[in-house]
Amino acid sequence: MADAKGAEIIPFPGMFGYGGYSIGEFTLDQSTDAVEFVFPAEEDITATTVLIRQGVETGDDTSVYRVSIQSIDSSGNPSGTILGATSNGYGDYTATTAKNNSIGRVTLGESVSLTRGTWYAVVVKYQSGTALSAGVQQCNFARAIQHSTSSRGIFTGYSTGNNAGTRARTSTVQLFGIASASRVYGCPVKAVGGHTYRADTAGYDEYGVRFSLPAAWGDTFKLKGAILYWDMPGAGTTIDLTLWDNASPPVSLQTVSIDSDLQNFDDSYWQRIPFSTGTLPTLSFGTTYNLTLFNNSTSSNMILRYLDVDAAGDWSAMPWGDITMSQIARLNAASSFDELTTRRPCIGLWLEDWTEPSGGGGGGIVVGTSGVIVRGAA
Repeated sequence: MADAKGAEIIPFPGMFGYGGYSIGEFTLDQSTDAVEFVFPAEEDITATTVLIRQGVETGDDTSVYRVSIQSIDSSGNPSGTILGATSNGYGDYTATTAKNNSIGRVTLGESVSLTRGTWYAVVVKYQSGTALSAGVQQCNFARAIQHSTSSRGIFTGYSTGNNAGTRARTSTVQLFGIASASRVYGCPVKAVGGHTYRADTAGYDEYGVRFSLPAAWGDTFKLKGAILYWDMPGAGTTIDLTLWDNASPPVSLQTVSIDSDLQNFDDSYWQRIPFSTGTLPTLSFGTTYNLTLFNNSTSSNMILRYLDVDAAGDWSAMPWGDITMSQIARLNAASSFDELTTRRPCIGLWLEDWTEPSGGGGGGIVVGTSGVIVRGAA
């Protein structure tokens, strides 16, 4: 018999807390300001591009910001020394109002070789164009992703708002990315939000995720339930959590009705919801499935939190980056789901009976609510 394993797959930044996700920003409004991200390389990387998130820009759209990769000094701050074979590991970024609340992909003048476990800094600082002036010529840049009410999390490095040499570090998940030719690293989130809906919503009234686990990971598995980051509707209603195949129209494979009277709370939290009736179907790695939430109430909204990225390939930076997972939605039980590949509702997968590939290898691990490994599941 194959060795069965379990896992909790939370393909999102390592956050604990409650309340909706929010994006923390720092305003560059004088030439000596900077946003700094200090981090260790998670593996050997040949960095060619840096991803930053611009907030709101104020002014005449001419200010240019230099985005560089630097070494760090003995105090853990950027050293001022730009890396690269000829110190050209930087690119220039012009902030404009048309780019507000978007990801900027800044190509470096030359690639920078990063070594696993070595600490580096990405620095965003005014370079040229109209001089910065508070309230007149300025730009916000994202520093971190956090919870709006309470922010705790598993973070690797830290981001700094450098106000004319006075640095304030954050203890939340840094919001930036570094890209090589093959993948993205970091946490390059473009936007955060929540779908507020109920059974009579004029738009979509059912949201969820389409997912496929890599075939190389195993042979078969069962979906024990879901791990949700959500606000439940008020008392007196039910929410249907349903696993579907990927046919058109989709066929229900497993469902459970969640009683809001039993599990109601007054803010966004992470919560495990098990399927509770019948025999769990055996699912296959490499096959596509759909997992949705339908709020049966016509008067009380639920909120399902989500994250956006600039391009679907940017999900590779998140925990469990090999997973194919994207938002699906439909109205009135339509015969097919609409898919948005750059958005993920905050739905994790609670697996059990994960079996190895027929040729051996593969297997599962157990992770915590941050998406990082807690222990092996042998």
